[in-house]
Amino acid sequence: MTNKKQTETFARICSVTGLGMWDGWVFNDGEFYAGDEKSAEKIALNLGYKDIEDAYKQDACYWTDWGEDKEENAQYIQVDGHIYDYAGEDAPLEMYGTEYLPII
Repeated sequence: MTNKKQTETFARICSVTGLGMWDGWVFNDGEFYAGDEKSAEKIALNLGYKDIEDAYKQDACYWTDWGEDKEENAQYIQVDGHIYDYAGEDAPLEMYGTEYLPII
């Protein structure tokens, strides 16, 4: 990571905003992620549910926190405004693909 400034690592990327997150909603066993309630509501509606509560009651989503062990749970890193897959401090950076972002 020469000549690059490490700014922050993340466990997941919000499927609506494209922002990194350490906690939030998981939909369809990891198909989509939401970092805030507004994003979760958009995903739930897009998937055909009335709202987040309806999706939750039908086991289509749940809320979680990956922040307990940040080094182990970090999957992405933001460097110089770009998000990369993260495999550890000394690993080479590979640009994160955003083919499904945003879903709405």
